[in-house]
Amino acid sequence: MLGRTMTWAAIAVAFFSGVWLYGGIQYRAGQSDCKAAQYVADLEAFRDESERLALISIELQERVNALNTIKPTVIERYTRVEVEKPLPADCRIDPERLQHINEGIRAANASR
Repeated sequence: MLGRTMTWAAIAVAFFSGVWLYGGIQYRAGQSDCKAAQYVADLEAFRDESERLALISIELQERVNALNTIKPTVIERYTRVEVEKPLPADCRIDPERLQHINEGIRAANASR
């Protein structure tokens, strides 16, 4: 009887040890899968952010190029008017010069 009890006890210990080991293996496999899924999600978020920043960079470069083309024309127009018609002695701004100044101000405000 003692031998039979020891056998059942050994079987029970072996069974529970097997279940415990199997659970540990499954737990580690789940952790590994979870880490892999998190890694993939992080990579996708990085890719999305990189694409967003690339688009912002392209838009910024286009704006810089537009400003570079606008800026010299406004300055050249104002300089041409200033040379052709210098300010009178009483420093009154004529309508054409005022129009060029206002265009320059609008262009500067639009570039913001």
